[in-house]
Amino acid sequence: MNIKPYPLKRGQWFPNMTEKKFVVWHGTAGRTSHTPISGGPAKATTSIDGWNTASDRVGAPWLVDRDGTIYKTFEDSAWIYHLGLKGTRGRYDKSSVAIEFANELALDLDGDRLHAFGMNTPDTRYTGPFLTYDWRGHHYFAQLDEAQVDAGIELTLDICHRHDIEPAFYYPSTTYDFPRCFQVATILCHSNCRADKTDLCLPEWVFEKIEGAGIRLVS
Repeated sequence: MNIKPYPLKRGQWFPNMTEKKFVVWHGTAGRTSHTPISGGPAKATTSIDGWNTASDRVGAPWLVDRDGTIYKTFEDSAWIYHLGLKGTRGRYDKSSVAIEFANELALDLDGDRLHAFGMNTPDTRYTGPFLTYDWRGHHYFAQLDEAQVDAGIELTLDICHRHDIEPAFYYPSTTYDFPRCFQVATILCHSNCRADKTDLCLPEWVFEKIEGAGIRLVS
């Protein structure tokens, strides 16, 4: 794995170690190399920069860029808020490791051009691979890149090995099934436990790679 440090500032996460039972895949809803800004390349690490300025200690210990580069922000035995599950007092945040994938999530079509972040400007044009799928009020979604998926699967298996988690991925990513998703699976997407989220809309080829890596699919 190509892991690079990109630390969160002290105080942006909780240093106390907690038992991990789950891995949750997220999408940053932020800029990537597929949403250039001012005519130049965009950096996925701007999402981490945003976490560093937030006052609510929301983020993730891992961010996987589109080229497969993995950014580490803090030791994943500690914890941070990343789920936003009301009434749980951070129970699942403490017991899970969050992986953020650099991804624009839902897209809007204007003519023959796709735009991200709910805005139609030259700096929100999306140029990468996309998925057409009717889901939660949207019709177009930014896809993950293959190198990114491969790196994310390898990282997920490493986390499961280090924290003694039996890898079982909830299928599909578009189904809301809280709290059952945490009862039947150990790896899931944010969209499985939040009906208002679109991270992540995963096509079948991603699940084929997940299953091919030896991770059991459950639904």
